[in-house]
Amino acid sequence: MARIICIANQKGGIGKTSCTLWLAGALSIDYNQKVLVIDADAQQTINDLRTMEREQGIEVFPFEVISASPESIEAVIEEHFDSYDLIFLDMPRMTGNDEMIVDVLAVCDSMLVPFVASTADTMSTGVFMNIVESLGEIRKEENLPFYSFGFLNKSSRRKENDFIPEYAKDLGITIFDTPIKDKKVFQQISTSKSILDFKDGKADFKPFVDEFIKKFEIKISTKKKK
Repeated sequence: MARIICIANQKGGIGKTSCTLWLAGALSIDYNQKVLVIDADAQQTINDLRTMEREQGIEVFPFEVISASPESIEAVIEEHFDSYDLIFLDMPRMTGNDEMIVDVLAVCDSMLVPFVASTADTMSTGVFMNIVESLGEIRKEENLPFYSFGFLNKSSRRKENDFIPEYAKDLGITIFDTPIKDKKVFQQISTSKSILDFKDGKADFKPFVDEFIKKFEIKISTKKKK
């Protein structure tokens, strides 16, 4: 039975798709997980990237990508639920109280929320955390598991980053100890490679993956997946 994970925030351009790919690649290649990524974003970045890589002659991919509309996500999950260890959802940005997207997020057992140190981004994230809290309460009332954490994306030495952990605490969310740094290696996105293949990627992202596995209680098997 798969874990259903969404890297979500109602703010666009905050790194949801990139982090989805970094985690999907690392967990499938370096941690031997069977991973499905459902691309439900209107921009279809992940699906288009997979198509481009196929056109470049790449034939073997470490994880599956399925394109879906928000309306069809639950059906796709139901069909593939027993076939994967991890299912990542790449969702479109929310525009106000988007009930359809909230309904889809309600099927997730895990939410990872990116924080970026800017006033507009943090205000938007604060609004979104009210939705996450409501989803968590609903799942817990139904005795369903629910994990929610935040992480600092595009972290640098700027003072603007310093207030994020305290701000997140006020919102009731625990921030990862490991940020994603504002480094060139994090401009790399791929559906065929792991960011851990890059020297800086391994140094800067492996601690993030390890913390992700620990906090979300992902069960890692050393047995080769078919």
